[in-house]
Amino acid sequence: MAPKSASRQRRCPNEIEAIIEDIVCAADEPVGAYDIAKIAAKQKCSMSPAQVYRGLNRLAETGSVERFASWNAFVASNGERRVHLFYETCKNHDWAEKHSVHLQLQSLCDRLGFRANSNHVELNGRCASCNTRQPS
Repeated sequence: MAPKSASRQRRCPNEIEAIIEDIVCAADEPVGAYDIAKIAAKQKCSMSPAQVYRGLNRLAETGSVERFASWNAFVASNGERRVHLFYETCKNHDWAEKHSVHLQLQSLCDRLGFRANSNHVELNGRCASCNTRQPS
């Protein structure tokens, strides 16, 4: 068996999560696992996409990051309930605090006996600027 490269040191899960969380928090936009792996490599903290996905899953479980299926990307979470807006044309992202939306969703779940695994709202569409430039 070949010896491990000196540049590929083994990191504990907490260290990997800290690196990933720093990258996600510093990002100006939602960031995917492969992008995180590339950024980490540039910072001399290389890790495989599988390590990144495992770390992101653990961070999502603790509420440190939120995953958005429509973009297969992650954003930092401050623990507040937000409605996330993803602009499909210009690829921007925005959010608004809408506690009432989450209360209504929780009320609906309670009425139906539904137990939600996640509680974030994501909307996809076009921003006002894109709508005036390219009407649908």
